[in-house]
Amino acid sequence: MVLVGDAADLTGPSAGQGASIALEDGVILAKCLRDLPSVDDAYRVYQQLRVERIKQLLNLTQTPVRTLDEAKENAKPNTRAFLYAHEIDWDTPLTRVETPSL
Repeated sequence: MVLVGDAADLTGPSAGQGASIALEDGVILAKCLRDLPSVDDAYRVYQQLRVERIKQLLNLTQTPVRTLDEAKENAKPNTRAFLYAHEIDWDTPLTRVETPSL
């Protein structure tokens, strides 16, 4: 069993990205399973590939907005550009990505 989207990433609702992140997670996981030699490698690389994007989304959605100016800044297209400019290259195979030991 694998959790994707909001179930895995606990993103806040303010970005409206739950379904998008779930779809991205599914595509990235499928690509990892397709290209890497073992399920363990696929899960490890999947997590590594997703962590930075999810951190960005969490920073956007879980930082308390205290003023109207902060809310306006948070809603600006340049603040959210990383959400909409993201592309997944399905055709280029992944190679094993080394992850730091925990």
